Amino acid sequence: MPTMPAHDGRNIIAPHVVILGAGASRAALPKGDALGKVLPLMSDFVETVGLGPLLTEHGIQWQGADFESLYDDLVSSGKTPELITRLEERVFNYLHDIRLPDRATLYDFLILALRKKDLIATFNWDPLLMQAFSRNAHITQPPEFAFLHGNVACGVCHAHKSVGFFGQTCPKCGRPFDRSHLLYPVKHKNYEQDPFIAGEWIRFRHFLKHAYIVTIFGYSAPRTDSAACSLMLEAWRDNPSQELGQVEIVDVGHKRQLNRSWSEFFVRQHCGLTKTINRSFLGCFPRRSCESLYEMTLMCNTSRAPSTFPRLRKLDTLQDWGRPLIEEERRAEESGASLLLPHAHVT
Repeated sequence: MPTMPAHDGRNIIAPHVVILGAGASRAALPKGDALGKVLPLMSDFVETVGLGPLLTEHGIQWQGADFESLYDDLVSSGKTPELITRLEERVFNYLHDIRLPDRATLYDFLILALRKKDLIATFNWDPLLMQAFSRNAHITQPPEFAFLHGNVACGVCHAHKSVGFFGQTCPKCGRPFDRSHLLYPVKHKNYEQDPFIAGEWIRFRHFLKHAYIVTIFGYSAPRTDSAACSLMLEAWRDNPSQELGQVEIVDVGHKRQLNRSWSEFFVRQHCGLTKTINRSFLGCFPRRSCESLYEMTLMCNTSRAPSTFPRLRKLDTLQDWGRPLIEEERRAEESGASLLLPHAHVT
């Protein structure tokens, strides 16, 4: 028999792991950030970030090429180190200036829909997750984070192994944080060379080995991420609850292609595919996703209908929506009670 998901006798303590790709940021801000800056996908990265003139200046034919293949070819040739340095600086500056709008976004929902026991792992360089954390931290203890390719908003003090916002100072030595290393899309990535990224992968793989639900949102497992997919699959297969868990893909891509890309992660029919996060387990049972899966599949309790998260435009209204769920968790922890599934106030 497969091992049951981690349970404290009342509630599931196994984590829900959410893996984010560029599609998640584009879905969160489909019309651009607070100033209209578009979130790039790898397929339109060169045009969106404005790298075309720089590539043309160096005689590089870039029209129709995706950034992953283009960058890998430049690095493999070894002929344009100056161009690569300028490209990386331009990428950092473009992404570092991106800002969440004042309204509620999908990133705010992700922070509020998960609990401290959960993890958001992101391949994205943009600062949206850190910004959403910052403006929702007073409402709840956020989930854990893992920045698998580095992040423009993360600062690092390697001497004291501390991490914070880039632009702030290390609390131990008072020196300004260095930028976190950004892992660019080359075919043969080294996830152990940079201490910060190596640590992020250790945390991520630990959570995957104990996860009950894995939601992959806007990440298409591209060609240059074969090493990442291998590391994820190895950790997931080491999960003793894997046969009872759930993998769900949130992506607007073609169903057949997505199934082919992620088939090795699926166990029998314990998988789902949806084009929008509000139809996922996370969207239907925010902050109660793992308990809901447990009740429905292992306790055969299907009497409670799911409720999708509310489509609220105001950030303070979304935060008010989350407060009763958070308060119930506090009361349950103090009294030893079980969490209710789902909640009448979730609409």
